[in-house]
Amino acid sequence: MHLTYLDHDHLAAAGRRHDVVTAGDRDCVVYRPRLVVVSENRDTAQLFPTVPGGIAVEGGGRAVGSVADVAWVREAAHVVYWGDMDADGLEILHGLRARGLRVRSLFMDVDAYERWDRFGVDVDHHGGALGPRTPREVSLLEPAERELYLRLCSPGWTRHRRVEQERIPLDAAAEVVRGLGVTPGRR
Repeated sequence: MHLTYLDHDHLAAAGRRHDVVTAGDRDCVVYRPRLVVVSENRDTAQLFPTVPGGIAVEGGGRAVGSVADVAWVREAAHVVYWGDMDADGLEILHGLRARGLRVRSLFMDVDAYERWDRFGVDVDHHGGALGPRTPREVSLLEPAERELYLRLCSPGWTRHRRVEQERIPLDAAAEVVRGLGVTPGRR
């Protein structure tokens, strides 16, 4: 799992910006984060702006489930998942919660879709057309997340089926994350 340290004080003291954690590693992060941002996209995780006590983790799509097993992630005061606004991303969010991770979403609900739909696409990462699908059981999504999920799965949906997370400005995401009440300093 690749990660990026986001704490300004750590970085200002010439601390390394990037790190790697492999399965079975124990407390190998430089500091215990108060905030973990799990990002579906590598570039987003690597370029995320500074946040006090924060670490950004590259989720790697559906492989993100292993993040829920990492002790320092589970112990963080705030865990945020930011994936594409599409059916897959919302299923991944549900899966993280199903693994017991207390995680909130970032820009993954109806209001966010309305705000950012200009970054929407109708093809997957391989160029294949995105279409309707049979919804899965996603009872752990919040109501506004679930509403978006059902719309994106619906055969009657005529708008974009994916809003790509990496196209949303990082400063907008950082502003929301900083507003979560994460206090300066590390745990």
